[in-house]
Amino acid sequence: EWNALLHNSTADTPFLTHEWQCTWWACLCEGELFVMTVRDGGALVGIAPLFILSQPDSTGKVRRLLRLIGSVDASDYLDLIALHGREIDVFNAMLDALAQSDEWDALDLYNVPAGSPTRSILPALAAERGWKFTDEQQVVCPIITLPATFEDYVQNLDKKERHEMRRKLRRGEGTEGLTW
Repeated sequence: EWNALLHNSTADTPFLTHEWQCTWWACLCEGELFVMTVRDGGALVGIAPLFILSQPDSTGKVRRLLRLIGSVDASDYLDLIALHGREIDVFNAMLDALAQSDEWDALDLYNVPAGSPTRSILPALAAERGWKFTDEQQVVCPIITLPATFEDYVQNLDKKERHEMRRKLRRGEGTEGLTW
């Protein structure tokens, strides 16, 4: 049910699969598990894979942070999971439930991709509730956008690189037993 929702969301990455999340929690857990689900007529439409971590702030006061399962260092892309097209409804339901809870002091989301609906929708929903929202960019996972075809890729190379690529491909094609 978790993975089916994930595959029908904009957050579909290996780091949000049920298997990755459970493995991370089993091996690297800290704090208290706090997974939220949103259902519509019994159908799962949203998951907030969170845990509560108690941590002192700069003044020494202990704050209870709601964080995404997966850690800052172990998973490149994390997010709230919502059925594609239902993000506003799901995020509103999640924030409404969080507003009723006194188990947390701050929602600390990290490693959320730049193009995620969470980054574009959540700030306004937090503001509607009078909540402070800050957004900091951390070190990002490098991304290379590839052309649609291999030939388009080759055409983007400079003359020397194209020559070397073609030479190596011809050499490889002449090798017995080599298959693509």
